[in-house]
Formats: sequence, C-alpha cells, structure tokens
Amino acid sequence: MWRGKKWTTWRYQWMGDVPLRGDEKAIQVNWFSIEIATEDGMVTYRNSFVTDLPVDKTNVAPWRRLAGRDGKSRMKPSMH
Repeated sequence: MWRGKKWTTWRYQWMGDVPLRGDEKAIQVNWFSIEIATEDGMVTYRNSFVTDLPVDKTNVAPWRRLAGRDGKSRMKPSMH
C-alpha cells in the first residue's frame, strides 16, 4: 500500500472462537492482529484486538482504520 512517500505492507492474522481466558467458563471471542512494515521489513506498527464481531478474510481489511489510533477505538458494525 502506498502511504505518504513510502510503500508499506499490511499483515493481518486472525482466529475465531477462541477462549478469552484459560478456564471452562471463558467466553469465546474473535482475535486479530494488524502489523505494518516498511519496504525494508521494519515493523512500524503492531497491535491486536478482541471482538465479538466476526472476522475473516472478507472483512479483516476494513478494521485497519483502527491502526494508527490508540487501539482503544470502538468499531461499529456496518448495517448493510
């Protein structure tokens, strides 16, 4: 992705229906991470998020608007 004056690479990883903690009563959540690297491979941003919204290859990219913020932002699901 062209960002300012440089090319960057955005990497996404996700897992669905994982326990939030290690016991039997743990709620199931969806987890994903975003990593941004420069052309030479230096990672400039890395963060991970937990949500109850579904995450898969068809919808993970729009979550990137959280990247660059403090990671505490709330993402509202689209209604269409």
